Parts: sequence; C-alpha cells; structure tokens
Amino acid sequence: VSRNYRIVLHWLIASTGKVENLLQQLQRRCTQFGLEMTTFPETSISRNLLINPFITPEFFCVRKPDHNKTIVTWLLDEDFVYDGIHMTNPSYLKTIENSHEFKFEVKRWCKEIHSVPARQYVYRTGAVFIRLIMDEQGWLILVVILNLRLNKKLRETAVDKLVSLRSFMKSVIQKSE
Repeated sequence: VSRNYRIVLHWLIASTGKVENLLQQLQRRCTQFGLEMTTFPETSISRNLLINPFITPEFFCVRKPDHNKTIVTWLLDEDFVYDGIHMTNPSYLKTIENSHEFKFEVKRWCKEIHSVPARQYVYRTGAVFIRLIMDEQGWLILVVILNLRLNKKLRETAVDKLVSLRSFMKSVIQKSE
C-alpha cells in the first residue's frame, strides 16, 4: 500500500438506521474489492491539532534540516503511508519548548502565524498519524496523533509504534545536537 484514500460523509438529517445501512453496504463493497476501511479520528484531517482536549498529540522537534530525508525514510520503512498535505493551524506552538526559534510566515495585519502545509503519514492500520511540519529554516516538528477509536489490539500497535518512534527520534535529536 502506497497511499490511502478518505471517504468523508456529510449529512444534515439522517436516521440511525439509514446511516448504519449505508456504512454496512460501503463496508461490504470495500471487502468485495479487497479494500480495508478504518475509522479515523477528526484530528487526522483537522487544521487544529488540539481540537480534542482529551487527546493531546506528542511533539518532536528536529532543529537540523538534513535529518528530514532520514525521518521520511524511517516512516516508509516502518509501514507508514503518505496521506497527503494538510493545512495546520499553528496554535500548537505554545505547547512546544523554545517555539520562538521556529520561523513561520506571519500575517501582516494581525501578527499571527499563517496556517502551514504539513505532510501527513498514517500507519497502515490507521493506528498512528504523523504530521511533518517544516518551518522556513527547514526545521521539522513531528506531531504524533494516536487513533484511540480502534480495538485493543490496534491500540497496542499504536503504542508500540509510538515507543519505536520515540527511540528513533531520540537518536536523531542526539545527532543534531
């Protein structure tokens, strides 16, 4: 698998039975064609990474531009799939230590940072999302979002991936210092 595709359903008024019926038909059709459907949290497509107050993403900062390829290569080797570019609101910057060191384009009229395009990767099971946000200096902020809507086994997979990412990022950050 080299790419995932999203199906987003919007409706104004619908009965529970109709929605359930539609999703069952969609699930059957996907199975028929060998496709796998996974529930993704709203955070995975939201501009605001802090949209859910009960699920705080984990941040890793890499202050050396030459590690970007290494990180993307590691993600692809670990079965992460490119999920596209998602605009990201910089409200999360307040939660990062020394965030003033990162340079982003600022709106002239209100001195706020513009929304930033970020590449997102998702683990094949949908258990983990990683958004790579690059500033003007080429520095990276990795935002890790766990998908807690999955069953226990897949949640354990998410935690395992997070642990391996932490150890990988620790070695990358040590190399950059």
